[in-house]
Amino acid sequence: MKIKNIIKMGLVLFLALGIISLPNNVDALTQEELDTIHMDKTATYNGDGTYTINLETYVTGDITVTSEDVPVDFILVLDQSGSMDSYFASGKTRMEALKDAAHDFVDSIDALDRTTGDTVSIVGFATDPDTVYATPGGGSYQVTEAFDGNTGPSPSTYQDTPGWPYNTVMGWSYTNLVSRVVKGVETNNSDIHDAIDSLKPEGATSADTGMEIARQIYNATASNGHLKVILFFTDGVPTTASSFSPTVANAAITVAKELKDNGVKIFTVKTSNVNDSNTINYMKAMSSNYPYATSYISLGTQESNDFYYNVADTLDMQNVFETVQNYGIVQNSILSTDTELVDYCSDVLTVPALADVHVYTYAYTGSGTFSSTGVELTKGVDVTATIDSVAKTITVTGFDYAANSCIDGDGTIPTQGNKLVVSFTTTDIPGFIGGNNVETNTPDSALYYEDEEIKPFPEPTVNVPLDYEFTANDQAIYITNNLEDVTAFFDNVSTSGIQYQIDGVTYDLGEHRNDYADVTYQIYDGTTLIGEYTIPAGGTTGSFTWYPDELDTSGLTGTHEYTIKAVVETQTALPTSTGTPVTAPLVIEDTAKVFVFVPQVTTNDEVIFKGESFTVDNINETVNWVCNDPAYVPGVDPAVQGTAPTLSYSLDGGTSSVITTPTTKDTNVITYNVSVYANGNDVTANLATGSDVQFNVYIVEGEFQITQIIDVEYSQIDISALQGFGYEIQKLDGGGNVVETYNVALYPHEGSSDSDIISGLSIGTYRVVSDDAWLVRYTNALQNPDSDPISPDSIIVTLSRDDLNFVDIRQDDIVNLAAIGITITNTDDDVTFVATKVPSYWLSDSGYSRNIINNPVSE
Repeated sequence: MKIKNIIKMGLVLFLALGIISLPNNVDALTQEELDTIHMDKTATYNGDGTYTINLETYVTGDITVTSEDVPVDFILVLDQSGSMDSYFASGKTRMEALKDAAHDFVDSIDALDRTTGDTVSIVGFATDPDTVYATPGGGSYQVTEAFDGNTGPSPSTYQDTPGWPYNTVMGWSYTNLVSRVVKGVETNNSDIHDAIDSLKPEGATSADTGMEIARQIYNATASNGHLKVILFFTDGVPTTASSFSPTVANAAITVAKELKDNGVKIFTVKTSNVNDSNTINYMKAMSSNYPYATSYISLGTQESNDFYYNVADTLDMQNVFETVQNYGIVQNSILSTDTELVDYCSDVLTVPALADVHVYTYAYTGSGTFSSTGVELTKGVDVTATIDSVAKTITVTGFDYAANSCIDGDGTIPTQGNKLVVSFTTTDIPGFIGGNNVETNTPDSALYYEDEEIKPFPEPTVNVPLDYEFTANDQAIYITNNLEDVTAFFDNVSTSGIQYQIDGVTYDLGEHRNDYADVTYQIYDGTTLIGEYTIPAGGTTGSFTWYPDELDTSGLTGTHEYTIKAVVETQTALPTSTGTPVTAPLVIEDTAKVFVFVPQVTTNDEVIFKGESFTVDNINETVNWVCNDPAYVPGVDPAVQGTAPTLSYSLDGGTSSVITTPTTKDTNVITYNVSVYANGNDVTANLATGSDVQFNVYIVEGEFQITQIIDVEYSQIDISALQGFGYEIQKLDGGGNVVETYNVALYPHEGSSDSDIISGLSIGTYRVVSDDAWLVRYTNALQNPDSDPISPDSIIVTLSRDDLNFVDIRQDDIVNLAAIGITITNTDDDVTFVATKVPSYWLSDSGYSRNIINNPVSE
């Protein structure tokens, strides 16, 4: 192809070599030039989750690059060992051929008429610096040196060699020395030629010392902004004497590696027929073909074929220089083998395996057409293809776009050129829902030169059928509670994301799986739509819309079933999208049950003492929460969510407390029916099977016995049946005040005693007092004065819940009491009075009339 004259020869040379970096080159392309770069990308959905991607690019016509001049510093590191005196078949020695080629090279650089200051430095290497040769006049010299073409250090150099020996170079400050060694081509042309002429074959091949001098020159000039190129010529065998020296070879490679790391390009030329593997690997490792080589047995990755040459005669030597000078003349600095084709896979596509990436060229046949049959290029040989699974990129380099520019023949030149086609098959990401207008690459997909975009690829979109499945989840709540999160109908409650299935595999919405589809869940009660939950494309959560109010499940008293529909809908297809458009939403339907847990309540019978109060708070109940629905399977169906509601109770439809003071037998047992409330709502009718909310309250009464006897001294005296003894029973309150009184009479006679059980008493404190008004011929006193007496003829009796000895109950209910664990024990705590006759009274016993008590306590 043609290169416009505005590209200067030297710039073309080093742009093409990839040595130069021109960040403004891409920006310098005009729209007309950009139009000569043709980019196309097609994407096809194959119907099985795979996509076929094709990227095509080629250039047409002349390629113009305009740029400022960039200076180049050349360092020629030349072998001047004794073996360079060997002859080529042409009759010239290797040294003669090398000098001729070097002279031509300098002249070609000078002919560029550049104004930016290209420089050439000449370094000759031979025997190591420890070897010093004697001059005929008694002086000494070394043969590893940096030449300045003018003058050397004192004493005078041997045979007009204007060199600075290794030890002198290493010892001098390069601030002083560099201007003498480094020569500008335009202003010091003759000095450079003189330096080349000064090369003299002698000694061994200490390449490491020659490269060390080159490094020092580079270090002294590294900051001048020039490009750096080293041309390394040798007969190929690094030695200290006559055989291959691994030490010398690896030392030279170490210096070369450092220079390459700093951006220096190194060309190596072997001028001998020595072709053993060590020598060949050494030359390769020195060159920029292997930028990561650390020794001649550790080359690293090869990145080029352009920097190592093997010459066999004088003509080959000349061709090397011409090749270097003309390398890439038909190439453009931007559209060269260094140009990168980079495709960034979109978020919904996976990166293909490298084996699935195929690279082809199609021959240009003229008039904008190409051959229908392509030639597949070998990856790693013809081109380089790489995959970056993190950046999701496919990158192809090594295709010479400019050299393959497509040109129609005009009679003087033939139709020529090729287009590059990169083809691969990939898949969508796992769980991709599909949709219309699915992007297959990102805007970053483009041709690049040195990380700067040249021209982007199109961004084709495809239509992908919708695919979505889901399983509605049953729920369980407590009666009167509401569902805490209704998204649990269509979400796996153990995770935070909305879940769905494709081909039986479960995924979460988000992470680009639903980038092209809205998902709406609809909740139906029967045929009535009561709510919708929409997750917008690309989202992970959404919001509910209720009709008219929020879903309320607190009124459920048993299992209830809802219908859940998932409606998946995508945007309208664009005319430019390939594949069959999705025109209707995808609707999937399932049902979900809400199981209701209800209380299982059982109550226990209660016992109170006469006079006590029984309230709702006294209910002794056991509560379990169960689901009455036999379809509910614990451990399989969902566990009940939320907190069990607080239960409350009422007696007989609302009585909150009952004070029991029965006076008849029928009131000793009272049966109650309990109403149960959950969160204040009456759930009595919805209690679980096995509930028992009817219970008995048993009312027990207190009693004690009063006994009247006659003193033993008078026990044989006939006591009149009319003689009676009276007692007052006083009920006391907490302050000791009398609140109730009862009167009792006993009639002992004929030396006997009389007793009465005082029953039907409520719990509390009683004072029993002998009534002295009954005592005409007698005095009366307690037989047991040590038992809580308050006077000789009165005593305190306490009826306590804690003292079952005072418990009595009607015999009909003893069985019932025993059933609830109450044991009845007859009282043995009697109150006994002893009467003593007063003999001084004159009336006889027969003169008394019997008094009758009209208000007995006992029945």
